Amino acid sequence: MLPGIAIFGSGPMVQLLINYFHTNGFRLEAIWSPLSERAQTISAENSIPIWSSSIDKILLQPSVQLIVIACEPHFHNQIASKACGIGKHVICTWPPAYSLTEMYKMRNAASNYPSLITLMLTALRFIPAFQLMKKLIIDDQLIGSVRAINANVMCDVFAIYNENSMIWDKHMGGGLLSLYGTNVIDVITYITGLKASKVHGTMKNYIRLNPNDIIPNNADDFVTFQMEMKTTNVENQLKVNNTFQQTIMACVTLNGMHYNQFPAHDLIVYGSNGYLVCRNGNLYGKLRTSSGDQQSIDTLNNGGDGSSISGSSISNEKENIFYLDDIEMLKHQQMRGLNVLPELYQRGLFNLVLALKNAFSSFQRQVSAKSTDSQEMIEDESEIEDQIHWAKDPVHEAANFDDGLYIQMVIEAIRNSSAQQQWIRIENN
Repeated sequence: MLPGIAIFGSGPMVQLLINYFHTNGFRLEAIWSPLSERAQTISAENSIPIWSSSIDKILLQPSVQLIVIACEPHFHNQIASKACGIGKHVICTWPPAYSLTEMYKMRNAASNYPSLITLMLTALRFIPAFQLMKKLIIDDQLIGSVRAINANVMCDVFAIYNENSMIWDKHMGGGLLSLYGTNVIDVITYITGLKASKVHGTMKNYIRLNPNDIIPNNADDFVTFQMEMKTTNVENQLKVNNTFQQTIMACVTLNGMHYNQFPAHDLIVYGSNGYLVCRNGNLYGKLRTSSGDQQSIDTLNNGGDGSSISGSSISNEKENIFYLDDIEMLKHQQMRGLNVLPELYQRGLFNLVLALKNAFSSFQRQVSAKSTDSQEMIEDESEIEDQIHWAKDPVHEAANFDDGLYIQMVIEAIRNSSAQQQWIRIENN
């Protein structure tokens, strides 16, 4: 049995999530917006029975078991903490929270109720290329010891600008660091097992979209930062970096001046045996190989054109193709006003919603299997239906509130670094 859902928010991402939840068979029971008129409009357009501008009214609906937080960050802590306290599952979009203090409160509320789903809707973890990238780097050690990481996101700020959006208000968690940086920071840790120990960043607001606005945009449209990476897990340390004293650097650039172009995402991980690069959901790589290793590379490459190499050298052939994504599957979805998110992020969100569906469905199949094997009926079926249960395996890749706390630490450290023009150490990560 899938849970009833209440969505908190009224921005462009809300319509995207409504479409995805409907497609996967979830029951949308309620919608909240700080503006009653906006909540009523979304309710009427999407046949959602309950709408309100009162947080408590929506949270206390008995038909709602899963809370989806897709509103401004200063509401996140209030909604998430209350929802956990009354036994509701919670998933939250990015940026994680308004401040580090509020993110600590959210994490503590989630840790008090470990039986609940409390996840961050970071989209890139559910892109198949990144999942394969993680396996090749950490499990298979395909590129050897990680030495450096480079990520670039290029987009057109005019294409994603909305005068009523929080995206261009830094006090509301807006700007490219919140919109794209949160996902990039998270996926770097996801695929390498490394976390930032200190950061140095620069944030700029070059573009004034409308100089006559009463409140002009004041959020960042160009961000560049460096992170010194480490891991506290000794086993992962041995896998990712065989030399403990070696510093692993991650360099990230978020550029909003890529005019008249679709957003472009590149993430490259360099290792002692070559590199892997994810470009817009497709995974490529070039490896330093010996002739004995080439057969396994060809297998991963699904018949790629790399030829055997004698000795240890970099092949002169073009990059190996490890995975090609089919973003075209999103074309049939009816998206309205969704230019805020590129297709890569939409694909990740779709896969995450599908994983949530499988998490709830898997538990029901397990209960049915146990009931069939024992040839006994479950004594209190009504109790099981009232308490929406879930299985952890389908969503084990998702970021939890502990990951959200780490992301918030890095974001605030980058902002402080830009203001103070110095390296900022990240504690307790």
